[in-house]
Amino acid sequence: MPGLDGIATAKKLREKRPNLKVIVLTTFNDRQIIDEMTKIGVAGYVLKNSTKQELVEAICKVAAGETYFAHGAQNSIIQQYTSMAKGKENQIVLTQRELEILKLLAREYTNDKIANELKISFRTVETHRKNMMQKTKAHNLAGLLAYAYSTGIIK
Repeated sequence: MPGLDGIATAKKLREKRPNLKVIVLTTFNDRQIIDEMTKIGVAGYVLKNSTKQELVEAICKVAAGETYFAHGAQNSIIQQYTSMAKGKENQIVLTQRELEILKLLAREYTNDKIANELKISFRTVETHRKNMMQKTKAHNLAGLLAYAYSTGIIK
C-alpha cells in the first residue's frame, strides 16, 4: 500500500470512525502484527491465501456484529493467550451465565441466537460479553475464545 502500512491505516480509520468495522486482508500471519491489529480493534483479519468463501464468511460475520479471524491467525492468538495464561497466578472467575454464553459463542452463535436459546434479552447477552472481555482483558471475540481454550474452559 502506498503511503501508510496496514497497521497505520487501520489505526487511522479506527481513530476517525471508532464504530467502523475494519477487516484486514493481508499476507502476514505474524503474531506481533495480529496482536497490534487486535489492540487497534479490527473486526476481521483475513489472509490473502484464504478462499473466496472464507472472505465472504468474514464479511458476513463482521456485518452481523461479530469478529472474524482466519484460522491461521486464530492459532497465533491462541498461542499468545496460552503463554499469557501460564504466567498468571490468579484464575479469572466467570459466572455460570457467562460460561454458558462463552460456550455458545464458541459454537458460533450470534448474540440474537444466544438470547433466544437462553431466553434472555439481546442486551443482557451484550452485557455478559462486555463483562467477560473486561475480566479476561480480551480486545475482541477471538481473544475471548483464545482465553477460554487456553484455560480449558472450552475444550
